[in-house]
Amino acid sequence: LTAHGGWRRWRSSSLVTPLGDLGPLRDRGGLGISYWTTGGGASVDFSLDRPEVGEQSRTLSGSFFLRQSPLLGLGFSGTASYWSRGESTSILIAPEVRRRVGRAEIRGGYRFYETAGAFGELRHESADLTLTLPFGGGVSARVHGFIQWGGDLTSNRILASLSKSF
Repeated sequence: LTAHGGWRRWRSSSLVTPLGDLGPLRDRGGLGISYWTTGGGASVDFSLDRPEVGEQSRTLSGSFFLRQSPLLGLGFSGTASYWSRGESTSILIAPEVRRRVGRAEIRGGYRFYETAGAFGELRHESADLTLTLPFGGGVSARVHGFIQWGGDLTSNRILASLSKSF
């Protein structure tokens, strides 16, 4: 189990101010807690940024990892974060699941991202599936499928690779 926290205050020079002039004062604080074992763990972090000029921002993020669940031998992991500054916000949620089948590994993931602010709202999602097949002697093949949708952005791809580790 690990807990951390910190605070810092600083001024930095700006590219648009005359040489030697200091920029606005900034305060940034954060705290978090995490717990990790060989089988998995989780962490949560919070930070607050308060500039002397401009709006303050907040970030809340977390992640988790479970190497292998008792249910079907699945592995789970994921991250999530929320950020805000004034009227602008962003959220990201990205879970994934893994499963070994013999020596092969199958991994599937999903990603949701949404942001809203002065330039409007953007939302997109994606999903991917990867199959990794080790052949022995450091040689393995990987096939990765990916699809993304939402907003004005739609894409898909299938990638295949063959690799050898030395």
